[in-house]
Order: sequence, then C-alpha cells, then structure tokens
Amino acid sequence: MPAAWPLVGRSKEWEFVADAMGRQRGIVLAGAAGVGKTRLAREVLQAAARRGSTTRWAFASASARGLPLGALSPIISVTDGNPAQLLRHATDALAAGTDVVVGVDDAHLLDELSALVLYQLVGAGAAKVIVTVRTGEPAPAAVTALWEGSLLPRLEIQPLPEAATAELVAAALGGPVDSNGTAKLWSMTHGNALFLRQLVLGELDAGRLVDVGGVWRWSGAAGVSPVLAELVRARMGGLTDQAREVVDVLALGEPLGTELLVDLTGKKQPYGRRKRPAWWASSRTVTGGRRGLRTRFMGKYAETALVSCAPAGCAARSPPRAPPTPAAAAPTTPCAARSSCWIPTSPRTPRC
Repeated sequence: MPAAWPLVGRSKEWEFVADAMGRQRGIVLAGAAGVGKTRLAREVLQAAARRGSTTRWAFASASARGLPLGALSPIISVTDGNPAQLLRHATDALAAGTDVVVGVDDAHLLDELSALVLYQLVGAGAAKVIVTVRTGEPAPAAVTALWEGSLLPRLEIQPLPEAATAELVAAALGGPVDSNGTAKLWSMTHGNALFLRQLVLGELDAGRLVDVGGVWRWSGAAGVSPVLAELVRARMGGLTDQAREVVDVLALGEPLGTELLVDLTGKKQPYGRRKRPAWWASSRTVTGGRRGLRTRFMGKYAETALVSCAPAGCAARSPPRAPPTPAAAAPTTPCAARSSCWIPTSPRTPRC
C-alpha cells in the first residue's frame, strides 16, 4: 500500500480551489479535524510547484503560538527585533520569488504577528495563499478577517460520502472491499479521512483485513491504532469537566432523548457561546419523530479508541446520576467518546 493515499472524492472541491487560486488571491479551507483539509492544500501546492511557481509551506501549532512568528520561523531568517521591522521582513521573505504560492496549515493557531503577516500578504496581493482552519475553533482576528472581509473565499470541506470512502480505500489497497466491509468502514468513520486511514492500517496489521481472490474482506471487531488513540486522548483532554460529564453519560446510554440528557447532567449548554471547541460547534440537530430530539455520537471508531484512555479503563466510570428509568439509559458501550463531535438526531436516524 502506498505511503501517501491518493486524493479521491474531491473533484468538486479541487475545481473550486483551482478556480479560486486562478481568479482570486487564494482560498481558506475549513473543516473538522481529519477531514482532509491539509491533504487538499498540499496537493494544490504540489501542483503549483510543478507549474514552476515558488511555493512555501508553514504550519501553526499550539506550542509555536507563544512565539512571535513561531509558525513562520522555518521560512524567515530573522525573528527578533522591532515588530514593525519583523512584519515587513517576514512579508518580504514570504513573497520572494516568481508566482509565489504560500500554504498555511492550521492558521487558527497562528500567533498574532504571524496572522498579521498573512493578512498583509493577502491584502497586498504579494502571493497567492491557501489557508486551512479548523471549523469552530477561535482564530486571530487577522485570520478571520480573510474571509469575513471578503479577501478570500472560504470552502467548508465535508467528510467523504460513502461511495467516495469505498473508492478511496479501494484505490489505497489496490482492489475493492466487499460490501460488508465497506459498510463497516463507513459506519466506523463517517468519511473522516484520518480515522479511515488509521482504521485500515490497523486492520491490515492485525490481519483482519485480507485479500481474498482480489477482494478485500474484513472479519472480526475493529482494533485501535496507537496514533488514533493518542489523537482522541488529546482531544478529550481539552474538554471541560462539564462537557466531559455530558460525554460520559451520553456514551453510556446513547441514543438519549435530549431532555433526558439535560436531566442527567444538568447541563443545557456546557460551553458559553464564545468558547466552544470545534467538535461542539460542528454538531447538528435533526428534528422529527414522536419522541422528539435524541442525541448520539457520530461514529464508532473513536469510541473504540477511548476504551484505552486510562490505565484503569473507562469502563470503571459510571454516570454521575442514575437515570430515571433503567431502560432510558441502559449502558451500551464501556467508554466515553464515540467521536469528537455529537449529533442530536431523530429516532428514525439509523445508529452508526
């Protein structure tokens, strides 16, 4: 299997991005973690390099955010001095070259000075840029101004649909997966490219995903790759105690009626309006059904990863309050999180 999976199921997004890079100053790609923003941005930069453009890539991180120009330090030679001089020097360094294209990954994590450099670069038209941000995460004002001020269009990257998920896995494995395996892959990952890759790699290593006469077949329960386990632990670690309580109760009894979930946790809104993480902001509500709104997690794979979230295991945890009736919140899973986002659904929505 190739180290880098092919870019599949993104033809419409590619056309939109190519048009924006040709007609405008660049584009902002937004979406949930693992959905494929970075991969698409890197493909755009590689295509530009093949055309002879000067390309540069910077990636922001929480650790570099505390340093002025931390994300840009691998590109620029000077990071100390007067802020005005640094701003000018950094902008000139990024724009140096012919037909320059600059990519900035996770721009919501940029420090304020780096964000201002990016804004000035776009405002002056000194280079084309492709920027990725995580939906729902707070970002510097200079970053949000890129699309709020109509300097750049913003495209929301969605998870892959089921057919594209099957096509991607087939392309990566060099052959199709049987219908049962395809359905399981979809229900476990819901088209999240990061989860999908980790799931497939883990099942290949475990010998549960095998080639039988040119068709890949998947048997047994899914395991958890160490990479995904670490990712999920890190994201769960950022939850407040209030939000974690909601997640714990939901995982033990989902799908739960929304009113029941509020009764069990006493949390109508675990986050304030201005401080919600990306997974909370990406939740959506589907109305309908005689029993009203119900809440469940989005997919099964991240839930499996959380089983190993603590040495003692998450199964030892119990809901903070006993449910009004045993049937209303019967435990269906031993651990705390199905995904990094939750979805209130109607009773008619099939479970993952």
